[in-house]
Amino acid sequence: MNKWEYGETQGMVRYEKDSLSAGVKEKSVCGLIDKPEKDSAMRFQQGKPSNSNVTWLLRAAMLLAILLSGCLAEWPHEVDPSSPRSAEWQHLAGVWEYREGGRSYRLVVDEHGRGFYSWNQGQLETVSLNHGQWRGLWFQRGNDREGEFVIHLSPDGRTGEGRWWYTRIGSDHDPLYPGGTFTISRLEKRP
Repeated sequence: MNKWEYGETQGMVRYEKDSLSAGVKEKSVCGLIDKPEKDSAMRFQQGKPSNSNVTWLLRAAMLLAILLSGCLAEWPHEVDPSSPRSAEWQHLAGVWEYREGGRSYRLVVDEHGRGFYSWNQGQLETVSLNHGQWRGLWFQRGNDREGEFVIHLSPDGRTGEGRWWYTRIGSDHDPLYPGGTFTISRLEKRP
């Protein structure tokens, strides 16, 4: 269980988070910013920003840049493009339609078995393709989730039925939420 604390020391505001991980209580500092002057908001509204406001804005911009830099990270797992197995996956390359319930998304897969889809900045990575069974991993940066999937392709490889499940939701690496079932169909094949 997480507990947030707020404290003031020497003109600074400190935010702390208590968390319980594997039975061990941990405390981490989640933020430390200048304590604003009582009248600084009034001076800023009058068009005369104080030095503490400028300092605060610079620190906030730097913090935002640091937090957003994590969104630019590369694939969680890399596939060596020269790998013999990636040659087997070339026929997966193309545009697929993913259907689950009443929703559908376009899934674009490259010749190395990696793909992208629009739902929550989704990505997938092929792990194996054996006798029409396509297995892989999926990652969604938009909602901080990842999991695995298996698709049973039709004999001609143009359609398939699949199942997906979670392996991580946020910091929970053993989520109890169920996955789901879906169908895919090839819309366009890459040469």
